[in-house]
Amino acid sequence: MDYLPNADQTQIVDAFKAFLHSELPLSRLVDATKPQGDAASWQNLAELGWLSIAQDEVIDGAGLGAAEEMLLFIEAGKNLISPLLIASSLGARVLLDAGLADTARSLIDGTCRIAPAIARPGAGISDQRVNGEFYVLDAEHCDMLLVVTPSQSAVLPIDSASLTSQQCTDESLSLNSLHLADQAPLATSNGRVFEQALILCSAMLTGIAEQALSLAVSYANEREQFGKPIGAFQSIKHYCADMALRHEAALALTIQAALEFDSHHSEATFDALAAKLAAQKAAIENAEAAIQIHGAMGFTREMPIHLLLKRAHILSTLFADADALVSNLTILPAPEL
Repeated sequence: MDYLPNADQTQIVDAFKAFLHSELPLSRLVDATKPQGDAASWQNLAELGWLSIAQDEVIDGAGLGAAEEMLLFIEAGKNLISPLLIASSLGARVLLDAGLADTARSLIDGTCRIAPAIARPGAGISDQRVNGEFYVLDAEHCDMLLVVTPSQSAVLPIDSASLTSQQCTDESLSLNSLHLADQAPLATSNGRVFEQALILCSAMLTGIAEQALSLAVSYANEREQFGKPIGAFQSIKHYCADMALRHEAALALTIQAALEFDSHHSEATFDALAAKLAAQKAAIENAEAAIQIHGAMGFTREMPIHLLLKRAHILSTLFADADALVSNLTILPAPEL
């Protein structure tokens, strides 16, 4: 199993990096003179094919695999792209599995948008009906809602009148609460959507962990104390070394999970669960360490560090939190060494 990207994958990632640098830089979230949302660039994302790169050719997708998509989502995580990106990828698959190719196509060409739901305790899908309390991320301008559980996934229409605005930990995202009672979905899937959801979340979280490390190292090389950069002090070196180890562990597990998913490996589910568990730990702890290294500056709105920490917490609850991940891991057989 080759963990290194090939030349074609590297070119794809470089092109996506260039797009994000131009259209959706991290600075957009701290620059008060620019709109904070990603809605203005969503159509450009679609038109350039970034929403369809791993979708089936039946709906005009590029037909690439989870490995390529995972690499792009790492870059998306670095720039804190809206979780709508995850929902668009997964929602199109659910719709296609249900035979709704035209509706799936509308998601990846930017015509329609879909928001991801965070299920609260007791919420879920049963007997082709969705019930319970949910939180919905970035639901404005969205036409559909995505609900993902370990056993089944569903796409539902969104009724904006039923959404109740809530204050979000991450101020760069909107948050609404939603109550569903015996709601019939537009489409359901019993496929491997949950595994894909874990891998894409892991990739974004891994990107956050990497961005936190990069910003911390850069600041440690610039900030001087006692006549030399603070990065020269052993305590700061230890912080950065631990951050690098956490990022590398998350990256390795996320890559392995994506490669196993593409090859239909028997341990794909286990490693997808493990990848998200490691990635959310890396993202949260690296962001916390980056704030510590930045000192008082790390708490200011002018720095993006606090947004990395907040987004890491949001993504850590999406589709499966730490308790759910551990619960699912414990019922699976351990991988063979």
